[in-house]
Amino acid sequence: MSQIIADNRGIIDKYEGDLVMAEFGAPIWYDDHAACCCHAALKMQERLEELREKWRAEGRVELHSRIGINTGEMISGNLGSRQLFDYTVMGDAVNLASRLEGANKNYFTTIMIGKETWEDIKDQFVTRPLDFIRVKGKVAPIEVFELIAERSDGVSPQKYRVLEIFNQGLEMYRKRKFEDANAIFNEGLKIDPSDGPTRIYEQRCELYAADPPDENWDGVWTLTE
Repeated sequence: MSQIIADNRGIIDKYEGDLVMAEFGAPIWYDDHAACCCHAALKMQERLEELREKWRAEGRVELHSRIGINTGEMISGNLGSRQLFDYTVMGDAVNLASRLEGANKNYFTTIMIGKETWEDIKDQFVTRPLDFIRVKGKVAPIEVFELIAERSDGVSPQKYRVLEIFNQGLEMYRKRKFEDANAIFNEGLKIDPSDGPTRIYEQRCELYAADPPDENWDGVWTLTE
């Protein structure tokens, strides 16, 4: 994982247990930092899948990983004390990347990106809108997206159709047409029953169809952990 980050012009900030924190575009700025980061994230997941195949054949435990990516203003530099300091980054944009990594659990996704990152890379990568979420400790909601593939690599016709159906269902969901949205999401699950975001929205639609949210519902999903 570390080598893939380095190969894509990222720098390793630190290791925290089983977590790798890395930055792209700092301390040396380059315009395509977001694309380099997203490319690295996809390559990391590809490499992990190769390792899982190896571990599976050896009868060993298969490991999975989630990645959160965010773009924004932050403080960067040598931080610490006179006795000990190191290069790192700090700020809300940094904290949000960490929150997005964990938020993947709620959608059964592996790579989640923030809106600013998406704006930078949307023409080069295949993505899908996931949700407007409110992370724990924050009031303002943010829009998040799933990073799926590079456009040059493309996705299978089956995956493309699932994404197309998902977007249609999401549009109905945000219009509060929960029964219509549920029917659309069910069509997507017929094609790919394992598609995590479709499964989550199908469950939400069933919940809201039976017990509609009040008139102040803004479509934002609040994360509680």
